[in-house]
Amino acid sequence: MTDTKAKEYSKIRIRLTIMNLVVSLVLLSIIAFSPLTFVFRNWAHRLSDNSFIIVFFYFLLFYLFSLIIDFPLDIYSSFFLEHKYKLSNQNFMAWIIDNGKKRLLTIVLGLIMIEGLYAIMRMSPAWWWVWCWAAFILFSLILSKIIPVFIVPLFYKYDEIKDQELKEKILNCVKNTKLKISNIFSLNLSKTTKKANAAFMGLGNTKRVVLSDTLISHFTPQEIEVVVAHEVGHFTLKHIWKHISFATVVYIIAFYCAYVWLSYIVKVFAFNGAADVATFPFICLLFALFGVVIMPLQNAYSRAMEREADAFALRTGGRGDAFVSTMKKLGEINLSDPSPHALIECIFYSHPSIAKRIAWAQSQDSKEKESASL
Repeated sequence: MTDTKAKEYSKIRIRLTIMNLVVSLVLLSIIAFSPLTFVFRNWAHRLSDNSFIIVFFYFLLFYLFSLIIDFPLDIYSSFFLEHKYKLSNQNFMAWIIDNGKKRLLTIVLGLIMIEGLYAIMRMSPAWWWVWCWAAFILFSLILSKIIPVFIVPLFYKYDEIKDQELKEKILNCVKNTKLKISNIFSLNLSKTTKKANAAFMGLGNTKRVVLSDTLISHFTPQEIEVVVAHEVGHFTLKHIWKHISFATVVYIIAFYCAYVWLSYIVKVFAFNGAADVATFPFICLLFALFGVVIMPLQNAYSRAMEREADAFALRTGGRGDAFVSTMKKLGEINLSDPSPHALIECIFYSHPSIAKRIAWAQSQDSKEKESASL
């Protein structure tokens, strides 16, 4: 019954992801290829002659228009669907407040990026794509560093791990690494959801392993040791830096494609150069399409690193049976489809499926037993 419910929930989630991609592409196409982008630009020009203020007002108009279209899908996927499957602990007012915070954060970060993008375009019309790529990577590094200490606390609270037995297990996992025990926290995820999760986040002195309170409440110390070992594996194997290196290569291609695309668009639509803010939906459309194309490769790379972290967890985090029970429990609590269609997993899954992770762990366990018997 649980598997049936998980498959049903996962199918709806995938459909919503596809719908969201389609709606985004259609919305951007409408703004770009209709007079709307010129309307937004002209309204912004009426309010000011300053380039930065024009970009500011254009972005606000663009974002508010997008919000009107996007909001119904957002409220269904993140509130009504989660309540339908009894995964949410949030009432409607709490959801509205959190959603409002996310929207404001999106506006602030979006404004920083769009203002930087068009400022660089104005300063360097021929090489803006190189400078924008470098600025984007730098901005991503800064974000990776500040997310744990400035952004996560806007929504959740960190706490120390209080269970002494669990602390001992965690100390075992980290004793041979440079990760300190003070960098492992509990997060009150139960404020919003019944799902369990864990993550390795941050850079430098902000790096940390974060365990949700839902994970700590429902999993045994041995199972949590497996989860911690997996996250410590990400740290030990330098997976955040590998992700950043991957993004560095991918995004220089994306920015060069944007440069070529805009050079063509500017001529066809008679914009006042690439730095004309009305080109913004065309840039967004290019990056959205690029994201769709690169998604299977990006997720394949992510799954490879998750397998590496699983291998690390199995080597350092104890018995294979604890790993298997951890995966089963995560699948049940999060309503994850244990064995999605291969194509769906290839395109949309950043982690190997639960069934594959369990089968792999059991095969490793069998190999060890065979070796021991010899």
